Amino acid sequence: MAKQLPQFKAATPAYQQQRVVRQPNYADIYARSYANTVNAYSRLYQPVLGAIDKFTTGLEKEKKEKELREQKAQEAGLTYQNAIYTGIDEKLAGKFEDKFESHLSKNADAFTQNELDHANGKITFDMYSTTRKKLFAELNDTEKAAQTMRKGLEFFSANKDNMSLYQNSKLFGLFEAFESGGRNIEIGRNQLGNTIYSYVDDAGKEQSFTLDEVNELVFGETENALNLKIDYAGEAGEGKTLLDALENNIRNSEGFEGVQTKVFSVINTKGNQQVDTTSTAYKDTQYILRSAQNSEMLEAVGESYRARHYHDVMLDPTKGSLLHGLNVQANDIISYLKVKEGEDYSDKKESILKIITSYNEDDDFAKEDSFIGSIRSAQKEMVKKDIAQKLFNERFAQDEKPTQTAITNVTDNQKRATTLVNRKNFVDTVEDKFGIIRNINEANFDVDQSGLPTEGGLKAIESIYALFGAAVTKIENKADVVDKNTSKETYANNRIEFTLGKEATGASRDVKITIDQNTPSSYLAEVLWSINGIDGNAKDIYDFWNNKGSDTDKDSPYYDWATEESTKIQTELNKIGYQPGDEDFN
Repeated sequence: MAKQLPQFKAATPAYQQQRVVRQPNYADIYARSYANTVNAYSRLYQPVLGAIDKFTTGLEKEKKEKELREQKAQEAGLTYQNAIYTGIDEKLAGKFEDKFESHLSKNADAFTQNELDHANGKITFDMYSTTRKKLFAELNDTEKAAQTMRKGLEFFSANKDNMSLYQNSKLFGLFEAFESGGRNIEIGRNQLGNTIYSYVDDAGKEQSFTLDEVNELVFGETENALNLKIDYAGEAGEGKTLLDALENNIRNSEGFEGVQTKVFSVINTKGNQQVDTTSTAYKDTQYILRSAQNSEMLEAVGESYRARHYHDVMLDPTKGSLLHGLNVQANDIISYLKVKEGEDYSDKKESILKIITSYNEDDDFAKEDSFIGSIRSAQKEMVKKDIAQKLFNERFAQDEKPTQTAITNVTDNQKRATTLVNRKNFVDTVEDKFGIIRNINEANFDVDQSGLPTEGGLKAIESIYALFGAAVTKIENKADVVDKNTSKETYANNRIEFTLGKEATGASRDVKITIDQNTPSSYLAEVLWSINGIDGNAKDIYDFWNNKGSDTDKDSPYYDWATEESTKIQTELNKIGYQPGDEDFN
C-alpha cells in the first residue's frame, strides 16, 4: 500500500490571482443585433410592405382586367363588322354590296374605338351610350336604305320604258346613275356627319340624299318617287279608272242628253245631184266637256296625275316635237287668258313657252309674280280641259256615226231648202265641229324619217275629213327637208295642205288651205263660216267657246250668235214652206 505523501499548499503568485477577462464575440453580437433590428423594423413596416404587395397584386389584376376589356371591345367591334357583312349582302344590296360595306367598315372602327374609350374611362357613359346607339341605328338605317335602293332599282329597270316624263329629276338622276353601273355613285357623309348617297348630275352639280330621305321613298306611289305614265288603256290602269268614273257620272247626270240625228246635204250643181250625210251627234257636246272639266275628280287626282298627263299626253314627244306641243299649249293659254282675265299676252309668248316647259302648281315664283301665277293657273285648266276632251273622244265620239245616201234631180226650191237646212244643222251642231277643230289644233303634223305622216298627222287628216266632208279633194302632210343628204338631215316646217273643191263649196275656184303650228286656233272656224255662208264673227265665237263653252250668260258671244242665227234660218224655211221630214217638198 502506497504511502501517502504529505500535501503542501504553496502560495499563488499575485499575477495569477488576477480575474480572467474574455474577449467579446463580435460576430455573434452583430448577428443577434441584426436579427433583433430586422424583427423590429419588420414589425414597424409590415403594414407598408403589405400595402406594397397588395398594390403590386392590384396592378397585375388591373392589367389583366384592362386586357380583358380591350379584348371585349375588339370582340364587340368584330361583332359590329360581322353584322355589316351579314346585313349588307349581295341579295340585299346587289352589285353595290362592296360600296355599302366599305362605308360601314369605318363605322366598325369607330364602334371599336368607342368601346375602348369607355373601357379605359376616357369618355362618359352618356357619350359612350349615345355613340353606340347612333352607330347601331346607322347600321339598321343603311340596311334599310340598301333594301329600298335595290327595290327602287328593280322598279326602275322593269319600268324604264314606261317612265313618266314628270319626275323628281334629282331622284331620277340617282337611279339613272345606279342603272349605268353606279360608277358615279358615292356613299359618304355630309357636314353633319350623316350618311349620304351622292352623284354628279349632267350639269356637273353634286346631288345627295340622306338615309332618311331614301327610306321615305315608296316607288311609283308618291309625288317624290319614280312616276309611271298614266295607264288609260289597261283594265286596272288609273287613267281608265278615272275615265270610267267620269263617263258614268255624266251619262247618269240630270242634264245629259243622248245623241240626235241630223242630215247634212251637199249639192253638186253640174250633176244636179244632192249627197245627204246623216250624222248622229250630241246636241250639247259642251255639256259633256264642261261636266268633265269641272268635275271634283280632276281636282282629287292630285298634282302628280295632272303633271304626268301634261308631260306624257299633251307634250308627248313620240307624237311630234316638244316645241310643237309647247306652241299648242301657249296658244291655248293666250286665248284662255284673253277671255278669262281680259289680258292679251300674245307679245309674251316666248316667256310663256319658258314657263310651261315644266308643270308646277306650287311655283314659288307664281306667288310673287302675277303673270307667272296666271300662266300656272291657266296651265292647270288646260290639263283639265284636255282630260275632258280625251274622255269625249274615247267614250262619246264613237256614238256619232255618219252615213251617206245620194238623191238625184234636185229642184231649185229643194236646193234652197237644202242650203238653209245645212246652215241650221251647222248652227245646231257647231259645238261638235268646234271640238274637231280643237283636236286638229292640238295635233302635231310631224313626219317620220321616211317623210310619211306620224300618228298625229294621220289623226289630223282624219279630223279634217270629218270637218269638211266631201268638200276635201286633196290632202297632204308635208315637211321641208333640212341639210339634205347629210348626217344632220331632218324635217322642218311641218304642215298639212288640203284643197276644198269648188263644186262642194260653191266657190268660183278650189280653195287651198295650209295649217301648221303657228296657225291661229280660230282659223278653221273662219273657213267653215266662209264656205257655209254663215253670218257672225267666227274668231270671237270660237275663241269664247274654246275657253268658256256655250254659257247661256246674256253677254255670251256664242249664245247670242247661236240663238239669232238659228231663229233667222228657221224663219226663211217657214217662208218657203219647208217642214222637216217632208219627202214630197219640191
